[in-house]
Amino acid sequence: PPQMKKGRKLLKREESTRTALSDGAGEEGIKAAQAKRAAKEAMNAKTNPISEDTQREFNQTLLAKRNFFFQTPVYTIAFCGLFGMCMASILYPARLESSITNLAPLIRQADRRNYLSKAICHLARELAMNDGLSRMRQDEIASAMRMVIDQMVLTDRAIRLGDALQIESGADMVSPEHNSIMYDNGCPWRDDPTACDIGPRPGLEAKGLFVIFVDFLETAEVVLSRYAPKGWQYTESFLQNSTADSLYSYESITVNITRYEEIMQDNDMAFLLMQFDGDLSRGLEMLQSIFMDMKESIMIRLHSDNRVFFASYISMVVVCFYVFLFRSTVNIALDQARRVRKFVDMLPAHVLTKEESADVFKFFTMGQDNEEHGEDDDDDVHHGGEKMGEESEDEKKD
Repeated sequence: PPQMKKGRKLLKREESTRTALSDGAGEEGIKAAQAKRAAKEAMNAKTNPISEDTQREFNQTLLAKRNFFFQTPVYTIAFCGLFGMCMASILYPARLESSITNLAPLIRQADRRNYLSKAICHLARELAMNDGLSRMRQDEIASAMRMVIDQMVLTDRAIRLGDALQIESGADMVSPEHNSIMYDNGCPWRDDPTACDIGPRPGLEAKGLFVIFVDFLETAEVVLSRYAPKGWQYTESFLQNSTADSLYSYESITVNITRYEEIMQDNDMAFLLMQFDGDLSRGLEMLQSIFMDMKESIMIRLHSDNRVFFASYISMVVVCFYVFLFRSTVNIALDQARRVRKFVDMLPAHVLTKEESADVFKFFTMGQDNEEHGEDDDDDVHHGGEKMGEESEDEKKD
């Protein structure tokens, strides 16, 4: 009502006047009102005592009337769910960690196996030709070929069976595609998988890559024993840096065409050199691509799981905490403030003292009155000292 607004305005003017006259007077008035209220409450407790049963029943009734989002178990359950979702978004994708750590050395050794197969072909040719193009003596070539064959055997065993060269689980246990190429009949690495003819080795066609691989190693051993110099001993001089004397100590470093035609008449040498870019090389490259596809598949699953859990986590924060708990709590608090304000407005004038009424109205009407009567309030505050003895027309009418 208009009279109530005028009353609020007068109370605020009196409060601003007291503030202008004496700093801290308002706080002293509040303390005095609080002490007076405490004395009234103590007197009321003596006059109208409340039993413990009544107080307990009253508290239980208040708890039963509270909304669910004001209760501690609701926040506890929501926090536990949020914390569980946060942990799941980290731990669930981590189940793929062992697969990732196992694939890294597996891919590296698969690349190395293909390189070693080509190195064997190159060294076998240089051992048989012995024309100086490799810049190594024949015993050094034989030693290098011996080392590469041994490394090839160890690398292949680690790739297929694991437990070596940092590979925990071999490809035989983790990749059905690898097993199909290695051990099943056929030649899927060729453009026409039905045409598996191998010229120098007619008995190896369509028996899988592993049979070709084993025959390749056996043929390498035969070629090494056939073309190595007599009485040679293993040396690691080929691992050392080349010097000018070793590089320029050859009388001829040109390709011996006649010698090449002679060694190509050897079926073992022909089969070995054919595998430089033949069935063995293409089969090993296909296995490399399979391992790379496995890595891509794991990374896609890892990122997908991470995105799903992170989206669920954010949705839970927004929906559960913000929409249902935070906004509901704020709306209830604002509604309670409106109801208390309405209740205070309904109180008779004699229930509260003048100072208490001013404090109550100041608390509940500060925001609204500042917006509605901002200019008048500013004038009252700045010119309170000048208007102490003056009466406005509204005061005279009241």
